[in-house]
Amino acid sequence: METIARKYFVVRIVRCNGCGLIFTRPIYSTWLSENFYDRFYSAEGSTTELPSEKKLVSLLNTSFAGNDKNASAQLAAIAQVVGKKGRLLELGSSWGYFLVQARTFGFDVIGIEIGSRRRDFAKSRLGLRMLESIEDVASHERFDVIYTSHVLEHFTDISRIFKKLSAILADNGRIFIEVPNIDVEEAGPACLSMVGAVHPVGYNVSWFKTNLPNHGLEVVAFYDKWSEVPQRPVDRVTTGTIILIAERSGLRENKDTKSLS
Repeated sequence: METIARKYFVVRIVRCNGCGLIFTRPIYSTWLSENFYDRFYSAEGSTTELPSEKKLVSLLNTSFAGNDKNASAQLAAIAQVVGKKGRLLELGSSWGYFLVQARTFGFDVIGIEIGSRRRDFAKSRLGLRMLESIEDVASHERFDVIYTSHVLEHFTDISRIFKKLSAILADNGRIFIEVPNIDVEEAGPACLSMVGAVHPVGYNVSWFKTNLPNHGLEVVAFYDKWSEVPQRPVDRVTTGTIILIAERSGLRENKDTKSLS
């Protein structure tokens, strides 16, 4: 274990010498406590703030055009990669803004959201099927698409989460992941400001390449921007967010990642 930074004099940011994961010490189990999550993670604007009735009607009528939660680029890329509009699971759905767009796009959608207010809003106002935990997904259910955006950095039980994602992914399915890019070598120590109580874990390209196979998954490709998916994969992510496509291990048979279509 290597200490690479300190915050607030007491909290250390460390890197595991074995797997390369960056995390806080002591580590905060933010995702495991709904009360802590709702109280501490409520300042993300439209990500967590429930829209008024007037705002919701406007968003739905305009298909989120001009809004920071417009997901048309993500959904177009996802549909191009998977080649069909099947079953889609979102991990960390907030109040359902991505799911309602994915449903309109033609996907059969299910969401997971720990926050009870946001989960109830998605169910009552948007008619979405919402679960509280990934453990609530039935063992027989499989998904063509699993999407999660800026959520995995909240988890501290990494092995369980990734293995569960692998177990519920269809054989030809894809997982689409967005997380902050915590790459000290690439971006310098400034990126460590993202690691703390709300984001106890930091990922980078190297971690995913090395460790996903240990959890039943493997990398298909990395991207800097959604507009570059799937045509322009990269070896190194140079932006502040990693966009990653993964699949279940053992299914690729040495496919060239640049042949995605």
